[in-house]
Amino acid sequence: MVLVVGACAAIILASAAWYFELATHFVPYIFGAACVVVLVNLACRRWWRLLIGAAAAIFCGLQLLPFYYPKEGESQLSVGRVYTALLLNLRRDNKRPEEVVAFLGKQKAEILLLEEVTPAWERRLRPILADYKYEVIQARDNAFGIWLLSKMPLSDIEELPVKEANVPYIAATVDLDGRQLRFVGVHPVPPTGRGKARDRNDRLDAAGEILRKEKGHRMILGDLNCTPWSPYFKQLLKSANVVDSGTGRGLQPTWYPGIPLVALPIDHCLVSPSIVLISRTVGPGLGSDHRPLIVEFSLLETPGK
Repeated sequence: MVLVVGACAAIILASAAWYFELATHFVPYIFGAACVVVLVNLACRRWWRLLIGAAAAIFCGLQLLPFYYPKEGESQLSVGRVYTALLLNLRRDNKRPEEVVAFLGKQKAEILLLEEVTPAWERRLRPILADYKYEVIQARDNAFGIWLLSKMPLSDIEELPVKEANVPYIAATVDLDGRQLRFVGVHPVPPTGRGKARDRNDRLDAAGEILRKEKGHRMILGDLNCTPWSPYFKQLLKSANVVDSGTGRGLQPTWYPGIPLVALPIDHCLVSPSIVLISRTVGPGLGSDHRPLIVEFSLLETPGK
């Protein structure tokens, strides 16, 4: 009971300190714990504790509801050509690289973003990615190398290294059959301390700033080291005027930290309202602690805002 109430209080205070914000990433598990509190106190007829547990369950449940509430009207929109964007955090010390090679060799995505790209990964994967004629790569010996590959022309490329953290990210315009998609690929550091949390938030702010004034089709793709319940994630949606592709599709966790029954959705595809989402799936485990995120989408004729 105390842990559940404390966790809910931390969620409310998430913007006050980095350690409070960590609680937001575990909303589904706090919801499950609150439901257990309700059931136990119902059986024991402890009515005040039951009410407190129910309040916590409702509080967390309301944050989960958008992921299970279908989007009205999206399926009725007429769409043109369907494109695919694929995100994969390779894991720099992956012990099963042959599975990654086999998986990527079968993919037909027009846009491919790879993260934790080391020089060794680049050498291994380049032969099987020859169909991607356009690319921007910043390989690193640390966990923050990034590689954008596209079968469609790229322009207005911005490679944005962050010297103090050696964390690059990429912005580019993708020409999708004559229509322009402004794309940002990003992988900030995990928020495991005050300084790292501040750096992650700065990187998310920078990604939002790139798209803030864009009026056309927009997409942010990456391991954001952040779940949808974080106030900083919500601020990114607002600043870039994008929506979370995961809403209405159920929870689709992509990161598995090696703890049984624990998984978190920290790999994301955020899109402008002018992009129609056809499907969003999570791929198989490939030796990484992340699973691939695969998004099929189409573009409305008029981008709007």
